[in-house]
Amino acid sequence: MFKILRTIMLFLFSGLYANVTPYGEALKTGVFDSMINIDYGDEVYRNKVLHAPLLYIIDMMRSKPAGTSTVKGFDEIVQKSQVTTVAAITSQTALATELTLTDTFTANEKHNMVEKQILQFNFVPVGTNYTNYCYVSDKMNSTDTTSIKVTPIVATEYFGIANGTPVPTSTKVNILGTYFQDYSGSVSPISTSPTTFTNYVQYFKTPFGYGDIAAKENLYIKGTIMNRLETDKRAIHLAENEQSLLFQGAAWQKNVTTSLLTEQNATMEGLIYAIKNSSSPAIKSYTTFSYDKFDDWQWNLFDPELEDQAEKRFTICNKAMKKFFTDLKKDKPGVELVANDTYGLPGIKTIETDAGTFDLLTHAKIHRWNSDKDKPYAVALTLPMIEFNPMIPTYLALNIQDNDETGRKGEYRSAWTYKLHNRDTAYHGLLYNL
Repeated sequence: MFKILRTIMLFLFSGLYANVTPYGEALKTGVFDSMINIDYGDEVYRNKVLHAPLLYIIDMMRSKPAGTSTVKGFDEIVQKSQVTTVAAITSQTALATELTLTDTFTANEKHNMVEKQILQFNFVPVGTNYTNYCYVSDKMNSTDTTSIKVTPIVATEYFGIANGTPVPTSTKVNILGTYFQDYSGSVSPISTSPTTFTNYVQYFKTPFGYGDIAAKENLYIKGTIMNRLETDKRAIHLAENEQSLLFQGAAWQKNVTTSLLTEQNATMEGLIYAIKNSSSPAIKSYTTFSYDKFDDWQWNLFDPELEDQAEKRFTICNKAMKKFFTDLKKDKPGVELVANDTYGLPGIKTIETDAGTFDLLTHAKIHRWNSDKDKPYAVALTLPMIEFNPMIPTYLALNIQDNDETGRKGEYRSAWTYKLHNRDTAYHGLLYNL
């Protein structure tokens, strides 16, 4: 009878405390003094497609890892082949070797041309011996950023439309070839130094834990509570990463100014903030949405001057944006939303417009933030222009609680940033309601 009772007790004990490490084994392994770090590598991304779709796509591009906590990017300054005047120009009234175009261009736009560069102005001369072709005879001094002097190509012609007739504001100007004599010397070049931009590495921590009582109650739950917490927090960690990528504000870093301040912290800049505060021409806000608002946006978004032969934008949006395209099908025959499997994500629909192609993904976090069905919200991205820079791969740290705590604590950790190239161009755009 005693043996049967002892067997039953051992059976119950082994079932109740199946996850408890025997004392002797604990002494051998040294778990009392250990903090266990588990490098999940890509395993942590089991739910990445669902919880962090944009981060998943950017990560799939396998950009170069960050080497420091401050990551720099370089974008080439695009030298324009066409500029626009911002002031009216008075046509010549008498023959002169030079005409000074005062405050004619936007600040520094004249630096897209060199001296002796031929310019074509978009107007039609009507006066006798008038021309719209000239060359830059003097770029003026470097402190004057808006004015130049020009000379007609043919010495006997006048520059302008007709005698005293103004060449209007917003006249387009083509920058053409050069007007050099044989054996002539070179002139001052145009600086093509790249622009530099930075983003700070963001440190992510997602702690979780449970106490002795929860561990005791866990005896009646399938799987350990730690396993369940790990799974849940893994998804939360990914969601927090994605939220930060989208919605975080301006980049910020704490400066270490004295020997007592030895620790830094930093936050990276979010995608939406970066685009909204850029000078991209593809930023469109509205108070009341209409097709014309969208049409203005897409007109600027697909700029033929960009190196963008595909004319395609990966666009994360709210439900209202897809609803807009669905409703548009009723008014514009031929408009179709087609499933797209290119990215390995469910739910992406492609639509071709007269301007370009949108690959639309209804993003849960974008929609929750902008849930009005009459207010489309869209972030248009050119994926090759986004560079993912991980610094610390996501890993799980276990047994990190203080010695005087009786709970069980773990923490997911990762550190990464990204670089948004050509942020001031129509490679990226934003459509939003005020």
